[in-house]
Amino acid sequence: MRLRTKVVSVLASTVVAASGLCLATTDSALAEPSGWHAYGNTNPVTSSSSHWMCGTTQPVDTNLLVQVCAVRSKNLENVESAVIVRNNRSGMYGTEVAAALYEEYSGYVLARSTCPNSGVAPNSWSVCFGTVREDGYPVYVGSSGVNGKNTYGSPDV
Repeated sequence: MRLRTKVVSVLASTVVAASGLCLATTDSALAEPSGWHAYGNTNPVTSSSSHWMCGTTQPVDTNLLVQVCAVRSKNLENVESAVIVRNNRSGMYGTEVAAALYEEYSGYVLARSTCPNSGVAPNSWSVCFGTVREDGYPVYVGSSGVNGKNTYGSPDV
């Protein structure tokens, strides 16, 4: 019985490792599950193979900038919202985000996403990714907010 348990455990670990490898080699933005992802000093848009369409960068507090984006996978089949937070402060800053991803033609809400209050590291980028949806039509982020303040949306992608 012990040998069987160990073999199952090794097989499960191999499957998980293989799955992780697959995720690492797929579209960088859309491979991430929804929620917060820290990027440090790496620009999330330029470091991605996905197609990002972002609205105007806007201040939401002193030295805290936000940009709302609609993201489409490299293969054009999947979409998600992304709210980029740039903390130019010298200390950690607590941020919470909400966003809604809409289909352009129907106005249908594909996904509503939130990222709970989390500390964005000093002098770095963090992104709140929404739920990934399969959709071939143009999409945009319509309503969004950061720390209770309304933010501009994104163009369609």
